[in-house]
Amino acid sequence: MRFLFSILFIVGIIFISNESLNVPQYKPYSSKATTKPNYILVYKHNILIGDSQTPFIDEWSYNATLLNKIGSESSLWKGGIGLNWLKLAVTNYKLDTLIQSVTFCIGTNGRFSSKDDISGLVDITKKRFPNAYLYVVQGSWGWGGNVNVTKAVVDSYYTRFNGLGVKVIEPPIGKCEPHNVNLPQYKEIAKNLDSLISKQR
Repeated sequence: MRFLFSILFIVGIIFISNESLNVPQYKPYSSKATTKPNYILVYKHNILIGDSQTPFIDEWSYNATLLNKIGSESSLWKGGIGLNWLKLAVTNYKLDTLIQSVTFCIGTNGRFSSKDDISGLVDITKKRFPNAYLYVVQGSWGWGGNVNVTKAVVDSYYTRFNGLGVKVIEPPIGKCEPHNVNLPQYKEIAKNLDSLISKQR
């Protein structure tokens, strides 16, 4: 009798153990699994437009930015272009009342020509971005097709912008080969531009 009781006891333990093994195992809930990443939305309200020197200013500016890192008509900047190309690109751009400032970087590829329609560019920019302050960065000379361009020609070119109410940023990119993001003048231009943008109302 005692032997039979022992057998039943052992069988009971084995049965209970097997039942325990069949219970589903759940991992503790972790809130991290459903945590969404934080995103910072950057509003492009102060834009840089123009030629291949434009992205170098973008690299050092905290307040001004390109519409797009890839140059195209819709980005309003592209390497090798002149003022007439930029005027057409702005003409084809949609009205945007949220833009607070537009900074031109233009003139170099057209050799600072007296025939450039600066008034036309400024006029259409004011129509497309009616609430924007306007600034212009002075280009580069003394290299490529501009090797014989003088500082006097450059000064005369940007004086025309100034006469139309566009603030001229100092210093110029200057007499140099400009395709180097580490040129100190890009840092100074960006710093002075940022200072102006921070004072906008």
